[in-house]
Amino acid sequence: MTPTKIIYNNFDFGNQPTPFLSSQENFIKYGENFGSEEFYTLNGQLTGNNFNELRLEQLKLLSGFSQDFGTFIVKDLQPNEKEVLVRSGIKVESINFPQNKYTKVLDYNINFSAYPTDYFNENYGIINPSEVWSFDEGDDGIMSVSHSISAQGIETPQLGSYEKSSSFQNAVNYVKQRTGSTQNFIPPHFICKSSDYSLNLESVQETIDRIEGIYSVTENYSSDLYGNSGILRYSANINSSVESSTEISIEGRVEGNRNDPISITRDRFLSYDWFSVANDFLNKQLGSSSINIEPLEKNITEDLFNNNINFSYRFSDKESAEKVKTNLTTTISSGTSTVSVSVNGSITSSADKSIRSGIIQNAFDDLKIFDIANGELNSFFEGNPPKPLNNRVIEESFSRQSSSFQIDFSQTFDDKDRPEEDFFKELQTSLTFTPSRIKLSSSPLPDKGGLYDTIDLETKTRASLNISLNAVYETGISNSMDDLIAVLKDKSNKILTQYGRLQSLNLESLSLNTGSPESISLDSVYTFESPNNLFLAPSYSTINELKV
Repeated sequence: MTPTKIIYNNFDFGNQPTPFLSSQENFIKYGENFGSEEFYTLNGQLTGNNFNELRLEQLKLLSGFSQDFGTFIVKDLQPNEKEVLVRSGIKVESINFPQNKYTKVLDYNINFSAYPTDYFNENYGIINPSEVWSFDEGDDGIMSVSHSISAQGIETPQLGSYEKSSSFQNAVNYVKQRTGSTQNFIPPHFICKSSDYSLNLESVQETIDRIEGIYSVTENYSSDLYGNSGILRYSANINSSVESSTEISIEGRVEGNRNDPISITRDRFLSYDWFSVANDFLNKQLGSSSINIEPLEKNITEDLFNNNINFSYRFSDKESAEKVKTNLTTTISSGTSTVSVSVNGSITSSADKSIRSGIIQNAFDDLKIFDIANGELNSFFEGNPPKPLNNRVIEESFSRQSSSFQIDFSQTFDDKDRPEEDFFKELQTSLTFTPSRIKLSSSPLPDKGGLYDTIDLETKTRASLNISLNAVYETGISNSMDDLIAVLKDKSNKILTQYGRLQSLNLESLSLNTGSPESISLDSVYTFESPNNLFLAPSYSTINELKV
């Protein structure tokens, strides 16, 4: 349902789209009276499945705005229903329907005017009035609000006196009656908060021009989008080492509204369980937590004049003979064709040195690094990564400190396609096909000024197919070199059979190279007759056995 509803008398547009409302205000002076005339325009569309439905909606609209001097109302339905604009004594100036084929959508615009009855007394002696609300939502969840009111005054006679009031004082009176966070504040629909914005006044700026009779005020407010009753923000710091216990410090501040009592700000502060806040933060950062529920230190200071509360807590964990701490950092690199995930970490313990090495090693052995990397990848791509992550480690480092037995490690995975064999890291295949060519011969013609005669020898070259396999194998595998070469030979033959049945196939050359680091390349060149397309040749001859 649309958050805004427009009504004129008893007509409210029903299920039709809510039109766009625009307005213009003109200052008017008649004798010693001052006021304004407001002009409004509704631009919208009527919808229907056919001509008859559109025509029916058009007649409803014309009937709804057929009478003058009605009441025009704009309501905000969210978060609570509230009338934000009411004008009576409306004069409908025009209803226009641009040329249309009456198919699915019918555009319209309605112009009407009003003389606000409350404006003549309130704005007496004022020209060029202005009031603006501005909203800015920050990345920290704090919304900044600016409220600017300005007016220029003119001299006006005082009631029952021949003296005239100050033009500047008229401007001041107009602006002052509109200051404050509760004056005409309409919560913005584009900022996601459904309840009280609890505007906290930060500063007030005045601009004075006595010569021109201009006075303006800008009020700056802030609002916490994560809660009501002031702004609460805090920071958490962890202090930990192998030889000592882990400590976590929570420091923060609650800034209440200056117009509210300190009890409201205090209730906001006391609504938090700061032990749970510290415990959850440690679990998120370190993967575990065992801090005591009672803090080592607690400081709370209330500033009654400014309605602020400053606080700090310090918690510590229990001593444990077998306490293990693991720190992890995950890095995701996304390129044009591949995604890689690196997990870097360290494992330490404050246990006795006689058992510390084994405890740290067991913690490392129990660590499922690939599951951590895979979980981070799915979280980064919101559960829909471009390709699944391979569990094969492409880069790895491991070190152990001799004094503390701390283990530092790093493993990197990527989503490249992997060979089906466990002993190959990479396997690249390249095929090159050279079609047969007709053989021609040419010779110069005598007494023809350099012209040549070209003769078709009615023979042609054999077509050729080059299959190249390049493999990188894992270090420390138990397979022999003969086993690896046999696998490559088998793959080369399978690739050859996949490319169709060839005629008069002949193995022309075969080369095998081994290199460093741990690589093998196998190149095979075949020639064959190719009267038809390579993939459609009807017959097949025996493939030469590969020998090295």
